[in-house]
Amino acid sequence: MKFSIQKIREMAPFVKSAEDVRERLTTHLFEVEDIVGDTIDIKILPNRYDAASYLGLTRELYAAAGKRWKEKKLTKVRVVKKGSVKAVIQTKKCARCMTVYMEGVRISPSPKWLQDVLLHSGMRPINNVVDVTNYVTLMTGQPLHAFDFQKMEGKQIVVREAKQGEEVKLLTGEQIFFQKGELMLADTRGALDLAGIKGGERAEINAETEDIVLTAANFDGTTVRETARRVGVITDASSRFAHGLSAELVGAGMEMAINLLIKITGAKLGKTFDAYPKKALAKKIVFDPDRILEILGVEITPKEMKKILQDAGFGFSGKQIIVPSVRTDIETIEDVAEEVGRIYGYNNFSLISPQVYLFSNEEEGLHMLERVVRERLIATSYQEIKTHSFVSEREAEETGNWGVIGDEGEAVKIENPTAALYARGRKTLITLGKEVVKRAAKDFSQVRMFEIGNVYVKNIGKVKEETVATFFSSSREREGIREVKGVLQAIIKNISPSSLIEEQKDDKLFLSLQGKVVGVVGHAEGVAYGEISLTRLLSFISFEKKYEAESVYPVTFRDISFSLSREVSFGELESEMIKAGRELLSDFYQRDEYKKEGKSIFTYRMYFQSKEKTLTNEEVDGRMSDIIQSLSKNGVEIF
Repeated sequence: MKFSIQKIREMAPFVKSAEDVRERLTTHLFEVEDIVGDTIDIKILPNRYDAASYLGLTRELYAAAGKRWKEKKLTKVRVVKKGSVKAVIQTKKCARCMTVYMEGVRISPSPKWLQDVLLHSGMRPINNVVDVTNYVTLMTGQPLHAFDFQKMEGKQIVVREAKQGEEVKLLTGEQIFFQKGELMLADTRGALDLAGIKGGERAEINAETEDIVLTAANFDGTTVRETARRVGVITDASSRFAHGLSAELVGAGMEMAINLLIKITGAKLGKTFDAYPKKALAKKIVFDPDRILEILGVEITPKEMKKILQDAGFGFSGKQIIVPSVRTDIETIEDVAEEVGRIYGYNNFSLISPQVYLFSNEEEGLHMLERVVRERLIATSYQEIKTHSFVSEREAEETGNWGVIGDEGEAVKIENPTAALYARGRKTLITLGKEVVKRAAKDFSQVRMFEIGNVYVKNIGKVKEETVATFFSSSREREGIREVKGVLQAIIKNISPSSLIEEQKDDKLFLSLQGKVVGVVGHAEGVAYGEISLTRLLSFISFEKKYEAESVYPVTFRDISFSLSREVSFGELESEMIKAGRELLSDFYQRDEYKKEGKSIFTYRMYFQSKEKTLTNEEVDGRMSDIIQSLSKNGVEIF
């Protein structure tokens, strides 16, 4: 936005030069994009259109210099004519509208000083009446418009929403057809302009104009912006309204315009109407110096803060800050702290390295645990599935208590379900997961699947959410339960050093750590399942990592095949393998399963590696012998 440097220096005499203006604005307020001659181009921030005016910039320059701007009071003008045009508001999209009737206007070119300000501000002089409205807009930030009274019909200007298809011819000659809800200023005949954007041709000011109606209003920014974009007419006024203006600017703009029009055009003042249905109350914020210091991190005394804010136009009433009416961007104490900081000068802050206290992130830990469990299940031939988060009333009632948290509350009721199938939040992943496994089992002899997701219960009005991992096997009942139990035990034991306690309740096996249930194993409708709460398990583990160098010596592997002659879990077997293999067993995984003479034969691949030397065949065979001997004692038949 362009401004005249000469005008700025006239209003703020302590500013020495164009570069001084640049320095002060850049340090405390806005970025200066360019300076050409007497014109300075300033990048106004979207939330600071209160400063998009000469008065706004002057107030900021004074505050940054530690001075307080005192605006000169205008001479009160006496009403000498009885003529009037009433302002009427018929829409909530207009907060305020003022109209002033003026007679005996002499249309002529504007004085040179006024034309110079307009030219250096990027505007073209037209005539003294139009130029005054544009000048006042630049000075106060409040757009104004003047109509030729003789070309209007009726003695009132109505701010209203357009009906679909109404039309207006703009000053540019363009014919605009309104859409329903868009804003206009209208007389008894119809639209006079495109409100907040552009004046209409019908009541245009020209050389023959003698009597005028001056208007200033505050329009809804969203409506003005959308209309301007739709019709492709973007103006200085539409940009100002689109960014939100205070309704208090209407009075300030109108008062300045009246004074100038009387001086420059010789007009005689008629009656003024001010339609202001709901006067905006001054915003108040509790003055909290400690909070401001906490935000800024720099030592500024409460007295200094108060002076800085008063210089910027803020008032004080007891312990409350009174926000200037034009500052629509100030809402919280954080906004106030920003004001104090920028006016004090960020360049005056000490350069201190920030102290950051790091705390464990539970959500990050949960993601890491999910990854560990997912990799473990995939490595043991489980395939991941995803099911819906909502279930029906029947499903919630019949299967809701199967899972690890199912008996701790009721299923969460969905307020506006899209269908009866989605009436409740799931309490377990078992409900829908088992159905996926059952369908797949019709085509495959062995199905292993798992899902990781969130489950919910509601208790005493509060909703509890936990992340669980649920895995399924379509093996025969005993084999399937033994399998999922072994996987669940292995996951928990490999992650947590705490002792795992098993407790049989009815047809389900619950697994606990330090008195807290973390997993459940069961069988339903031909599907064995295991469900583990990752949220609860997280409290028993640590993801603290220590660097350990990789061994530079080669890895040797051996395969072992066996069947289970008695009921024993895979978790127990894997624990025995680790004990027997000791420090030389670096890793192992199940790589195959097949049937032989009615028995399930499992093949594991064992990896051996030393950090100190290359292992000999005798050393590896010796450890394999220890593993075979240990497994044989636990009901395992080696093949």
